[in-house]
Amino acid sequence: SLITTVPSSSFTPDITPIILAGHRDNYEIIKILLDRGYRIPKPHNARCSCKDCIQGSQDDSLRHSRSRINAYKALASPSLICLSSKDPILTSFELSCELKQLSKLENEFKADYERLAVKCQEFAVDLLEQTRGSRELAIILNHDNSSAEDQNNDKVRLSRLKLAIKYKQKKFVAHPNCQQLLASMWYEGLPGFRRKSVLSKLTVMGTIGVLFPILSFIYLVAPKCSIGQMITKPCIKFIIHCSSYLVFLCLMWSEIKQLWDEGAIEYIHDMWNILDFCTNALYIATFTLRLLAYLQVQEEKNHDNNAAMKDREHWAAYDPNLIAEALFAAANIFSSLKLVNIFTVSFVERSESPLFSKQNANIVMGDSRSCVWKGC
Repeated sequence: SLITTVPSSSFTPDITPIILAGHRDNYEIIKILLDRGYRIPKPHNARCSCKDCIQGSQDDSLRHSRSRINAYKALASPSLICLSSKDPILTSFELSCELKQLSKLENEFKADYERLAVKCQEFAVDLLEQTRGSRELAIILNHDNSSAEDQNNDKVRLSRLKLAIKYKQKKFVAHPNCQQLLASMWYEGLPGFRRKSVLSKLTVMGTIGVLFPILSFIYLVAPKCSIGQMITKPCIKFIIHCSSYLVFLCLMWSEIKQLWDEGAIEYIHDMWNILDFCTNALYIATFTLRLLAYLQVQEEKNHDNNAAMKDREHWAAYDPNLIAEALFAAANIFSSLKLVNIFTVSFVERSESPLFSKQNANIVMGDSRSCVWKGC
């Protein structure tokens, strides 16, 4: 009698007792029904073309759509999620994402589906709100159902937070608990940095930026030492990366300024200037194509989320990211050839000019094969 329905002027035939209990979010009734084996079958996909869905749409399209909404309204009940799911946060993420997709497919009931999606998001945030310390928060954000590793591992992988970003759970990611943990991880290695004055912060950042060549060399020689481990901290790594990019931009600006001051005719008289120009042009093309690839992925996410998540082997042959990697490899070839210029000041190297020319040819051919392999 609890599975079947009886004619009623108050409820439609698709409203079963457990669905009604889910609508009311009645914890006790839901628990009793679940203990007795009653479940809410998940509605078929909105694009489903099975016999039952086609027949239901032909008989009464409004009732078919309303029955789907009623089922999802019950499935979005916090009490039902807690009692029926082993991972309530993951269930809330998946259900919220599914409801957002339904809101785009069934525009007539867009407001209803969006309201249910927000309800699932808020439930996940409410569960996160119950954490009482950094240890509990780390366990929640580090939890990964697909990993067989010990969840008590002290290393924070943030698998659940990455999943929240994937499902676009903005409220979950922006919650103060998550942000506090991220801030503590970001400034690890710089104790008290956030409480320093602006001048002190600039001094610390400037010191690290100036010393980044020495720090990078130490990391290459002894990555396990204290200084080598310090460089792996997120904030310090970010400062070093910014410093290296600034140096790169300064060198590129210096080359462009030289071209402007000397003029194009005088500039191309030196072979090494032509090599520098080709290198800079390839690097600029690389950055431009990577920016184009980023914009292309963002556009794909707005239209079809699955297209943006394709594996590398399924990318198009002329994908901007693949072309950028090939051009970057070619730019590295020209950069390595620039080092050969150092040996031209050597009398021994100049006296063996045929060997020098052959050496350049070998470098070009060998690195070109590497470039083609990189591009493939």
